[in-house]
Amino acid sequence: MKNILYLAIFFFSFLCFAQNDNTQINRYLALKKMEKGYVFVNNKGIQSNEYTYVHLKDNGFIETIIIPPTDPDETKRFQTPIDTARYEKCGYPFKDNSIRKDYHVLEMMKELKIIDDYNFMPLDDLTWANIRDGKIDDFGSVSKDGKYAMVTNKGEFLTDLKYNNHFYFDNNKPILNNYTEKGKLVTVVLDKFSGKELLVTQDSIVRYWDSENYLVKNQKGKYILTYQANKHKVPEIWKYVKSLSVESSLFTYQIVKTPFEYGFITLEGKEVEPEKEIIPLTNFYNGHCIAIETITEDQKYDYYGKALPQKRTTVWKIINEQFETVKLLPEINGFWHDPYFNKYGQVIVENSEVSSNFFVIDFNGNHIIPPSIFPNRIHNVYPGIYEVVDYGYLRTNESQQQENFYNQKGEKLANQETLRITRDLEFKEGIQENYLVSNGFKMVTLNKENNVINSYY
Repeated sequence: MKNILYLAIFFFSFLCFAQNDNTQINRYLALKKMEKGYVFVNNKGIQSNEYTYVHLKDNGFIETIIIPPTDPDETKRFQTPIDTARYEKCGYPFKDNSIRKDYHVLEMMKELKIIDDYNFMPLDDLTWANIRDGKIDDFGSVSKDGKYAMVTNKGEFLTDLKYNNHFYFDNNKPILNNYTEKGKLVTVVLDKFSGKELLVTQDSIVRYWDSENYLVKNQKGKYILTYQANKHKVPEIWKYVKSLSVESSLFTYQIVKTPFEYGFITLEGKEVEPEKEIIPLTNFYNGHCIAIETITEDQKYDYYGKALPQKRTTVWKIINEQFETVKLLPEINGFWHDPYFNKYGQVIVENSEVSSNFFVIDFNGNHIIPPSIFPNRIHNVYPGIYEVVDYGYLRTNESQQQENFYNQKGEKLANQETLRITRDLEFKEGIQENYLVSNGFKMVTLNKENNVINSYY
C-alpha cells in the first residue's frame, strides 16, 4: 500500500505540479527542486521551508501544498484539512490533513523577508480577482531596508532594489528617481514598461521631454540642453521652456511671477523680439504657436491738442516663426490647464461664445473635439486621449451625448451601450494595451495608438 502511495505522489507531481530542478520566478526569487519537495531560494541563496508540491499559477500567484507525516502525533501540528476533490482528479488521493495555501509572489517574498513591503494604487490587496479585473495598477514599487524597486502586479521586477524613493506613476509624466553610488547621488529617468534607465546623470534634471531632449544643470551651475541628442550650452532662461516640439526652431518661455514675463528664444537661448506686441501662449509645434496680439490704435488728440485715451484690442491668433498671422481665433478666450500643444499638436481651449465650454484644436486651428453649447470639462488623461465631462448644473440628454472619451482623431471610444450600462468610466494604462474601466472592470480595450480593439458591450 505504501509503495502505491509513493507511486501516486510521483505521478501527481509530474502531472499537476511538475517543475524543472530550478525555476527562476523573478530576479530575486527562484524555486528549487529538492529530493522530497521544493524550496524557495532568494538571490543570496537563503532557502525557505520545504513544500511537498508547488504550482506557479496565473497573475503572479503560487500554490503550495504540504503533506504532513502520517504519524498521528505529528499530524496534530498541522492546520485544518482542505477539500481535496480537485486534486484527486489529478491522480493522487490526498489525505485530509494536507495543507494548501495560495500566495502572491510578493506576499511570499515578504514572508521570506526578501522585501519589507509593496505598494500599488489604488489598492494594495493583491488578490487574483483584483488583478484579473484591473482594479490594481499594473505597476507598483517594493521596498527593502529603505530601498525601492519597480515591479509589475504579477511580481516581475523591472528594476533592482536600489532606488531611494517610491515609484509614482502618472500617465503624462516621466518616472524620475535616484540612487546613491560611491557616495554620490545619481538621478535617473526610467521607462515605465521595461524599467530601463533612459537617462542617467549626476547633474540636476531641470526639464525632461524625452530621451533625446532634456535640460540639466551641472555641478558648476551651467545649463546644458540636449536637443535631438546633441548637447548645447544655454542660458538660464531655458529652464522656463516648459514644453517643446522638435519640429520647430523657435521656442517660448513663461516665467510665472509678478510681473509676468514671457518671450521667444532660439535654440542657443537668444531672445527674439517681435516688432508687434505679441505674447506667446503655447509652445511652437511644426512652426505654429497660439499667441495674443495687442493692437493699439493710432494716437488721437482733442480740439485742444490733448492726447485722447488709445483703444487697445486683444486678438487671439496662430502665428508662425516669423510672427506672421496663420489664422485668427475669435472663438477662443482661454485654456483649460497648461496651454501647450501635446505630442499630437493639440491643445484644449475655452469657447469665447459659451461660458465654461471647452474644445480641442490642433496647431492649424482645426477642431478635433468641436465646441458645443453645454458647460463641460475636458481632461487630457493620456497623450491623445481626452475625457469630456458634462459640467452643467442641469444635465440634459443633449449635453450627455458629448460625454465620452475621445482619441486624437476626435473619435468616441465608448459606445452608447457601454455608456448606458455605466457612466463612471476611467482611463487605465496597461503594459501592452490601455483600457477604459468601470469599478476596475475593463469595458473598452485600446491599443497604444488610441484605437479601439474591442468593447465589452
